[in-house]
Amino acid sequence: MILSSNKYSAEEKKSKKEETLSLTAEIINILLLGETGVGKSTFINAFANYVTYNTLKQDQNALNNIIFCFTNSRSTFYTPGDTAPLLKKMLNSLSIGNVPFKKENTFCFDSESFRYLVALQNGISFNNDEKHEYEMSWSTSVTLSNRLIDYIRRNITIYRINDNLQSMKHLQFEIIHMIRPIAEVSDLRRARQGCLHRHTTDQNSSGNA
Repeated sequence: MILSSNKYSAEEKKSKKEETLSLTAEIINILLLGETGVGKSTFINAFANYVTYNTLKQDQNALNNIIFCFTNSRSTFYTPGDTAPLLKKMLNSLSIGNVPFKKENTFCFDSESFRYLVALQNGISFNNDEKHEYEMSWSTSVTLSNRLIDYIRRNITIYRINDNLQSMKHLQFEIIHMIRPIAEVSDLRRARQGCLHRHTTDQNSSGNA
């Protein structure tokens, strides 16, 4: 979410506007359209890797930074459950190298305790056994969260990227400039749907005449 403020003076606003123009003058906005499941996110991730790593070996080193997190895992005793063999099979079918999937980089959380708190706020009562289960859910998730943070600190390798890409301000500009083309595409889609509807209605009217 991007918040705006009116507390800046006219000179500060002018300076910020000039700064925005200088940063966005070299920006090219690309809108990627496609139906669900055709691979838009896969293409974006692959493209980011292609421009980040010069060789496949460099990219394979980044595989060690992959972490698997599972939610709603209380029913499977805080394990991946039946998802694990399916995920291993999918990872083995990939041609990107040996993706580590083991206990050290796998973290299983649970969100039932949050639902419990919401239920309490709505006046729903629970017996002592249920309360104990939700308390254990919270405690286990706290332990796993701390282990995740510790794992990241100890094992994750930092890959430096362009400072502009790391800039929150640059990200804000990117998001702002995405709004207009998305809105224009939505308007164009609605207009075409309206034309199609009118065309269909006219054809039906001509057929009934």
